[in-house]
Amino acid sequence: MWPIGSERHIPDGVPEHIAKVYKRASRLLDYDNVACAAFARTCLEKILDDKGIPKFRDIRNLEKRIERFVADVPMNSALRENVDSIRKMGNFIHLNETVFTGEFDDIDSGQATYVLDILNDLFEELHARPKQQADRRRQLEEMGRTTPPASS
Repeated sequence: MWPIGSERHIPDGVPEHIAKVYKRASRLLDYDNVACAAFARTCLEKILDDKGIPKFRDIRNLEKRIERFVADVPMNSALRENVDSIRKMGNFIHLNETVFTGEFDDIDSGQATYVLDILNDLFEELHARPKQQADRRRQLEEMGRTTPPASS
C-alpha cells in the first residue's frame, strides 16, 4: 500500500474538483516532489479553467494561460507576483511535457512546497474570502439590515 502523507488545509468554498487534486498533491509532498508538482500543476490548470482562462494550442499553453490569469483576474499584487513566478519556473511549467519521457529536471521539495503554498493563497483569495463576504452580507440581510450595525 502506498503511504499517505499529511493533507494540507483547504479553505471553505474551493470547488470539490479542484480540492480533490490539491489533496493528492499535498499527500505526495513528503514522498515524491515530481509527482506532487505534477498534481499541483493539474490543480493550477483546473483553477485557470474555473476562471475561464482559455487554452492555447502550443507548447507554451500553461505559461500563456498564467500570464492571462495574472492580467485578468483581480487579486492582491503580492499574490499576482507569486502566481507569475510560477510561470517563470520552467521546470514546473514544462513538467507534463517532459515527465513521460524522463527528460525533466528534478523538482526539489522547496519548489513543490512553494507551488502548494501559492495554490493555497489562491484558494483564500478566490474562494474563501468571497464566501466569507457573502456569508456576512447574508447575516446582515437576516437581521433585516442592509448596512452593518453602528459601533459603540
